[in-house]
Amino acid sequence: NYFFCLPVLLWGSLSAQQFPETTAPKESRILFNTGYRVPLTSNKLINSGHGIYMEGGFRPRMFSDRFSVAIFAGWGWKDNLWSTSFTGKFVHDYSLHINSENYTSFDSSVIHTSKKLFADKKGTSSIMPGCEMKSFHDYSVYYGLYFKLPLKYKLAVKLYTGSTRSHFQGPEGMITSQRSYNIIQLRRKMYGGEVIVTDPLHYFINHSSRILQKTAISVYYEYHDLETLSLYFNDGEEARIIKLNKFMRYPFSSKYRADHIIGLKFSIMIL
Repeated sequence: NYFFCLPVLLWGSLSAQQFPETTAPKESRILFNTGYRVPLTSNKLINSGHGIYMEGGFRPRMFSDRFSVAIFAGWGWKDNLWSTSFTGKFVHDYSLHINSENYTSFDSSVIHTSKKLFADKKGTSSIMPGCEMKSFHDYSVYYGLYFKLPLKYKLAVKLYTGSTRSHFQGPEGMITSQRSYNIIQLRRKMYGGEVIVTDPLHYFINHSSRILQKTAISVYYEYHDLETLSLYFNDGEEARIIKLNKFMRYPFSSKYRADHIIGLKFSIMIL
């Protein structure tokens, strides 16, 4: 699953153009940008979602510089420096509606350990890779299409889909012993859209800075399909994916069908 984390994509060199009246030479372009995302609405599950993201991709030759389409993939990093925790309402409902009677002892152990972790783990976590964490933090992997629009203003649109994952890494013995780590994630399918304004300062001041021309600000909306919620466990050898709708009683699934996230992104083109 982690090969999606390698960035591949998007707009900067497109955003620095001034939409010329004539069609530019048709050429492939490798694109790469990075930025910071800020959710503006609360999350039903966990107060996470801030953080750095990276995207990369390419634009096929058949498009001009005035209107173009790029395919891309992205990775939204975990916000380890933020103090995060699951919401009290979600923790209560999750604990109340668990029914793991028909599962193996190993899967039941994963389910009941997740209940305790969701309730207890709060705060910030080490940013060193491979270190034990103190709380769950969201990260996202996704892919989609980027559309540069043939308008007077420097506007673009992104449509994408992927997965958002609340990630926790604990010590050996948390569920399985003689392993260097135990990982638990709460995963859900995600669909998103984004409206992008490139070189936003251009509308307020005259400037010729190439760096400013490579900046962008955008508004994004993400739909998290909570009917696809699943528990993921991995200790390096043993792995499990357990769908919540298989062990949660109906009142839980009726409450947690979808989550709607609106936020801002600030980005700059690297290549």
